[in-house]
Amino acid sequence: MSLRVLVTGGSGLLGSALVRQLCSTHDVVATYQTNERNLPFGCGRSVKIDLSHRESALQLFKDQKFDVVINAAGATSVDRCERDRDYVQKGNVDIVENLIAASATARFRLFQISSDYVFDGNDGPPTEHWKPNPINIYGTSKRLAEERIVESKMNAVILRVCALYSNSPSAKSNIAKLVAQSLKSNEVYPAADDLFANPTEVNDLAEAIVKLIGIAELPQILHLAPAEYLSRYEFAIKIAERLGADPKLISPVKIDDLDLPALRPKFAGLRSEIAAGLLGRELKGATEIVKTLPAM
Repeated sequence: MSLRVLVTGGSGLLGSALVRQLCSTHDVVATYQTNERNLPFGCGRSVKIDLSHRESALQLFKDQKFDVVINAAGATSVDRCERDRDYVQKGNVDIVENLIAASATARFRLFQISSDYVFDGNDGPPTEHWKPNPINIYGTSKRLAEERIVESKMNAVILRVCALYSNSPSAKSNIAKLVAQSLKSNEVYPAADDLFANPTEVNDLAEAIVKLIGIAELPQILHLAPAEYLSRYEFAIKIAERLGADPKLISPVKIDDLDLPALRPKFAGLRSEIAAGLLGRELKGATEIVKTLPAM
């Protein structure tokens, strides 16, 4: 059944992948705020809008009706979130509160993109039943958004994802692209060997999300990541090997030595057995995806 789907943050890394996956079978509208050039060409329609502005958000839902809203918009720079509270409040909390407000009169099902950073990373990867305990502003904002949604009792599914990257050279900046660019320039890339997660390729993730929106009964919170669990260093080494680059250009470091503004949960990531059962498959791990990267 074809649905009318609103993808917020349609020009972002995940948002653009979602638009591409959806547009062949659904009626898609994608929102963007500044980066129209990153919207997939020829896929659905686009709306320039600041969804953190209450009146603008409510007007959008008065003007148009949607069956599904996938909220892929947000403040994604973990370090900027530590420095810029306005950035994180608008991107990760205000937008969600405005979607909740819109749901009072507009009937839609919300899929909220959340993060493994709602956990402290002391003993991961966690299941959906673990108690969140964020250790940085970004994670705190994502958890606050989750709480707002649960409290609202709206028709919503919270999808926690982690360590997003793309196997497409034309994608927005992401870890795989940064590592590849560094290697192609014959530059050393520092990669933390004590920072773990499940690297998740956005096109494979988008395919999974599109399947989930067609399932009527879902848990309110669902983890969505591959089973393969790697350190940032191990992931970067896999990219170097695929590209035929010197693996010595990947320099193992400790995350604390990088002196980043925001703390990182060291054993982050997600356990996603419930989603795998619903989808009938696990998401593809980095070992499989990296083989599809174009060689140097």
